[in-house]
Amino acid sequence: MSKRGISLPAFEPGVTSIAGSRQVFGNSPGPPGVPELYALAVDKIRQGLCLFDAQQRLLMFNRQYAEMYGLAAEDLRLGMTLREVIDLRYAAGTGPLMAPEQYAVWRDEIAVADRIMETVVELRNGSVHEIHHEPTGDGGWVATFDDITERRRTERLMWHMARHDSLTDLPNRHEFRERVEVALENLSKGARLAVHCIDLDRFKDVNDTLGHGVGDRLLCEVATRIRGRLRHGDVATRLGGDEFAILQLGIECPTEAERLARGVVRAVARTYAIFEHRVCIGASVGVAFAPVDGADCDTLLTHADSALYRVKRSGRGGHAFFRPEQAAAA
Repeated sequence: MSKRGISLPAFEPGVTSIAGSRQVFGNSPGPPGVPELYALAVDKIRQGLCLFDAQQRLLMFNRQYAEMYGLAAEDLRLGMTLREVIDLRYAAGTGPLMAPEQYAVWRDEIAVADRIMETVVELRNGSVHEIHHEPTGDGGWVATFDDITERRRTERLMWHMARHDSLTDLPNRHEFRERVEVALENLSKGARLAVHCIDLDRFKDVNDTLGHGVGDRLLCEVATRIRGRLRHGDVATRLGGDEFAILQLGIECPTEAERLARGVVRAVARTYAIFEHRVCIGASVGVAFAPVDGADCDTLLTHADSALYRVKRSGRGGHAFFRPEQAAAA
């Protein structure tokens, strides 16, 4: 035994099964059938398992390892090289997302690393595996594999739900705030961005007369139309109720923000067919610019909201830019 626990024996050509290999299980005396019992035990563990020697030749694997990578047990043979195993996995569609050559280099680096390593690898078939790699002290290594696909999917779903509106699936206020703050931190000298606050006109009438089911469907349709007006990198959010906002990036002149605001107003004003109802609403938009109108998310939202209510007071269904005197008046 090595100081790390497993000492790899020399490879014996011609061995093609786990249970038939004395090298895998050692030469210690014991009752007949002990190797078969070892093989049975290895096949019963939940994780996939494989064992390679210093020449990167496969010494042992269990049924779970083969199944996790979409391989038949007869596809694998003891003594085949790591690269041959990798080629089989790519042919089966269970190779990692990276190119085979990149993965082979990366795996070689892990194989020669004289330390325990934990890695997470996403496969081309969408599965995600957590791999525990441990050197054996003889130049070889043993690795165990956990399929964490469902766990990772649940984690991603929970993360998404925590940062998105449950009704419209737009980023929520918390996510929007983070996006704005990051954009402000990365705003280069002379550049600007815009925050648009959007309030729906006559939405409350629809909700009160036709019911919350129609109202919820209407909000989803509005979210889709707003999303359709965005450029790459822009972010829309539902702030709550019938209030939305947009982070518009990479603005060179105010007319770009005006173009977006006008487009949102026109898009929201088109008639909706919801269940058996034809619904008409409108939108009012207020716009504030960074850095001139504010250097943080809260200030920009407050100033855009001030501009929005100037539109509301003047008849709705339009847009307005924030004016510095509005802050003084407040």
